[in-house]
Parts: sequence; C-alpha cells; structure tokens
Amino acid sequence: MKTPLFLDNPDHRDSARFILEAHAKLARGESSLPETDAEYDRMEEAWFNLNPAEKVRLDGLSADLHMLQGEEVLQRLDPLERSADRLGKRLQTALESNNWEEVLVLLRYGPPFLSRDQIALLRGRAWQELGHDDVALLFFDYAGKAKPDNAKAQLFGLHTLLKLGRIEEALRRSEKYAEAESTNPSSLLPFVTTTT
Repeated sequence: MKTPLFLDNPDHRDSARFILEAHAKLARGESSLPETDAEYDRMEEAWFNLNPAEKVRLDGLSADLHMLQGEEVLQRLDPLERSADRLGKRLQTALESNNWEEVLVLLRYGPPFLSRDQIALLRGRAWQELGHDDVALLFFDYAGKAKPDNAKAQLFGLHTLLKLGRIEEALRRSEKYAEAESTNPSSLLPFVTTTT
C-alpha cells in the first residue's frame, strides 16, 4: 500500500519538528511551549495549513513519543480484540502489505504479546518507512536501551544515523558495540539466528 509521505509540505515538516522539540523539552523537564511569540505564530500557522490526513499522522506522532517518557496512553480495545490471534493477525496483515499507518495505529493498542523493545522497533521501522528517519532513530534507541543486547536495534540505529548523515556518531556507536561484542560474543546471537 502506498502511503503519502507529506514531506514535500514544509508545514508538515515544521509541525513534526515542533512536536519533536516539544517532547525533547518535556523529557528534559522544561516547558514544551515555544520560547518566542514568533515561534508560536509559526507553529500555529503551520498546523492551520495541514490537511486532515497530515494532522492525524502528527497527532499519532505525538501519542507515540509519549512511549519514550513512559507516559504512553493506550487506545481502548476490547480485551478479546487485543489477543495475538486477532490483533496479531491484523498487525501481520498490515506489515505484509506495508501499510505503515495501520501498523502505527495497531501498536497504539499496546499488543500484550509484544515486548516494549519489539513495539519500539516496529514503531521505528514504520516511522522510517513514512520518511521520518529522525523519529525512527528515537524508537530504535529506545529499543536498544530497553534491551541493550538487541542487535537489531543497534543495526537499525546505525543505519539510520548513516541515512541522516551523522557519520561520526555512527562510527562512535559501532566502536562501542564492537567493544561490547568482544566481551560478550553472544550479544549478536539474536540477530544471527533471526536472519539466517
């Protein structure tokens, strides 16, 4: 399924940036409000210029980012519908059809059959497929912190840093991972066994 990227719209890019900055400020314990009236006006103007689909996506972005501070509010769903049999099948169908918007919607129900790092990895992958590498990196890093030996999170994070042109940071991380792997060779085992 082809999903609109929206990234050719500067108002969409600006609104996503405002949301990311607000969540970063909250994580640091600061006020999430813009610092100047001009910034506030630009934020309001950008939001006003978005179409309904863009607003839905960015509302979802804001909801997803709450996971990073441990403050996610899950969408309500009948307990029977949250089962691996039902929600799992819906999620699998969305993944197989590359319906990344639907993947994100389904993850907001908090599938109980997935761990936090698995949900973060899937979120990262979905946001990356939607063209938001900066957002994807946040979720790959979260997955890596939640499960430090998660080689997939490490590899996705390195790949994303390279896509973002953050070469120095990617090199520093790869050296750190190589160091950790030399002291614990089994840390790459989950990646090897799931890709062969």
